[in-house]
Amino acid sequence: MKFTTTKFAITIFVLLAYVASITQAIGIKNGGGYLTEFQAKHAMLMDNLKDTIKELDHRMEKDTKSIKSSKITLVIALTNTS
Repeated sequence: MKFTTTKFAITIFVLLAYVASITQAIGIKNGGGYLTEFQAKHAMLMDNLKDTIKELDHRMEKDTKSIKSSKITLVIALTNTS
């Protein structure tokens, strides 16, 4: 649950940064050279979002495996003591 909430919060944060970049590119910096800057920011934000989600998925997978192995070890320990 914690990882899902964290992933959701990070996704919302990156999307808000994306909206801020769009607003800046369209509203304030209204020129031809700034379109390239906006596209670069967009690509960077999307790459950061993908990398963050991949990292969270990787950590969640590691924790899930760790929990499963801990449960197996506990079952074996309880079986041996009986």
